Amino acid sequence: MNDYRQKRSLNDQKLNIKVARGGMLSSPATPSLVLGGAAVICSLISPALVLQSGLTELISLLVCAICAFCTVICLKGFLALTALAVLASFIVSLTGSTVTLASIIGPIFSIAFISAAMSRKNHSAAIPAIMIPLISYALSLAITRDFILALASLYTLPTALALGIMNRRESSKSSAVLTGTITFSATTVALLAAIIYLTYGSLTPDTVKIASNDLAYTISYYCEIAIDAAGNVMTPEINQIISSSTDTFINMLPGAVVASAYIVSYICQSISVTLSERMGYEAPKDNYITADIYTAIVFAAAYLVSFASGASGGTSLAAVVGSNISLMLTPCLFIVGLRSLKLMPYKLGIIGILFSMGTIILIFVSSSSAFTVFAIAGAAYTVINSVDAWAKQHYSKGENK
Repeated sequence: MNDYRQKRSLNDQKLNIKVARGGMLSSPATPSLVLGGAAVICSLISPALVLQSGLTELISLLVCAICAFCTVICLKGFLALTALAVLASFIVSLTGSTVTLASIIGPIFSIAFISAAMSRKNHSAAIPAIMIPLISYALSLAITRDFILALASLYTLPTALALGIMNRRESSKSSAVLTGTITFSATTVALLAAIIYLTYGSLTPDTVKIASNDLAYTISYYCEIAIDAAGNVMTPEINQIISSSTDTFINMLPGAVVASAYIVSYICQSISVTLSERMGYEAPKDNYITADIYTAIVFAAAYLVSFASGASGGTSLAAVVGSNISLMLTPCLFIVGLRSLKLMPYKLGIIGILFSMGTIILIFVSSSSAFTVFAIAGAAYTVINSVDAWAKQHYSKGENK
C-alpha cells in the first residue's frame, strides 16, 4: 500500500513538473488552436502591407503582440529579452509605426508556429498543414480582394512544411535548418523569377540582366536622394562609391539570399523546438548546429578565392563566386565558431584556451567583420574536430589488430 502511494505521489510530481514547464500550452486541447490562430494572424501581415490602411496598422499591432508574448515564453534570459526589446523599440521609433517590425518578424513566427503545430506527435500533421494555409488564404482574399495578392500569405508555407516534417521525423537541428534553407531559398528564387516575368514579360538571361540594371539604378537613385536630403553635395568620388557599392550588392545577391534563408531557418527552428518543449515534448538529441570537414574546406577555399583580382586589377569572376560561396556558408560556421569558444578549452586544454583567446583578439585587430572571424574559427574547429575523430578511429583500429 505504501509503495502504491509513493508511486502515485511520484507520478503526480512528474505531472506537475510537466504542466509547470508547459504552462498554458501544455493542455492537450489548446496548443493546435493557439498555434494555428497565431500562425494565421502572422501570415496576414504580408498581404496587408499592400493596403497601407488602418487595417494594416491593426494587423501589425496584433502580430507584434503575439510575437512578443511568444518571445517571452521561449526566452528565459533577462539580458536577451532586454536586448530584443530595445532593438524592437529602435525599429518602431525609427519608422514611426509597428508595420516594419511586424513585416520582419511576422513571417518568421508564422513558419515557427506552423512547424510547431505539425510537430505534435499525437496529432495528424496534415490538419495544421492544410487548415492553416486555407484559413490564411481565405482571410487574405477577404482583405485584398485579389486572388494573386492573397497568395502572399502563403509565401512562408513551403519552409514551414519542410521544418514541420523534419521535426516530426526527429531530425537533427543541422539537417532541419539545412532543409529549411534550401526550401526558403528556392521559394525566394521562384518569387523573384515570377516578379521578373510579370514585370518584363519573359524570363531570359537578357531580362534578368535588365532587371539587375534597373535595380542598381533604383538603389543609386535613392542613395542620391538621401545624400541631397542630408545637405551634402554630390561629387564624382561619391558617385563612384555609390556605383561600386551597388555593383557589389548586385553581385552578392545570390549569397545574401542563401545566407538570409539560413538565418531565418535557424531562428524558426529554434522557436519551433522551444515551443514544442513548452508543450511537453523533448527536444531533439542533436539540437545544435554542426558542420562537416567538407563545408569547412569549401569555405576556406572560397574565402581565399574571394580576394582574387582580375587582369585589370578589378574584381574577378572567381572573386565574385568565392565571395558568394563563403557568404552562404558563413551563418552555419559562425554558429559553430561561437560554440567552439566554449568547447575548445575542454578538447585541447591550454591550446584550446589560446584558440578561444586568439579568436576574440582577432575580432578587434582584424579588418574582417566579427561574423567572418567566428566563421573562420568555426571552420578551424570543424577541421580539428574531424581530424581528431579520424585519428581516434584510425588508431583504435590499429590497436585492435
